Amino acid sequence: MFRHGVISYFGTCAVTGCVDLTLLIASHMLPWKECNPIQARDHYNGLLLSPNLDALFDKGLISFSDYGEIMMSPKLSPTDTKALAIDNAMKITKPLDPRHLVYLQHHRQNVFQAN
Repeated sequence: MFRHGVISYFGTCAVTGCVDLTLLIASHMLPWKECNPIQARDHYNGLLLSPNLDALFDKGLISFSDYGEIMMSPKLSPTDTKALAIDNAMKITKPLDPRHLVYLQHHRQNVFQAN
């Protein structure tokens, strides 16, 4: 149900526009292990991401501002960002609903490795 809702909202990778749904991952902003049952199924707690972005997001090496701009952790090396084709110009292409923002704020404050 969670994945279906995230796919319905974004339709493609939220950042890259990749359309092959078999490749995309519905990633929780508030990590699943920290969610109550309602939050775990809430599609506003999700971003549809390509596998490399999902891995970086889950590990807190990237996050996104309330306007969708990518934020990269200083722990992510320039060599790796280049190898993964990630740059500061990347952003979530579809406007975020205000209901996404509370989850995204949690990700930035508790998962994202800002230092």
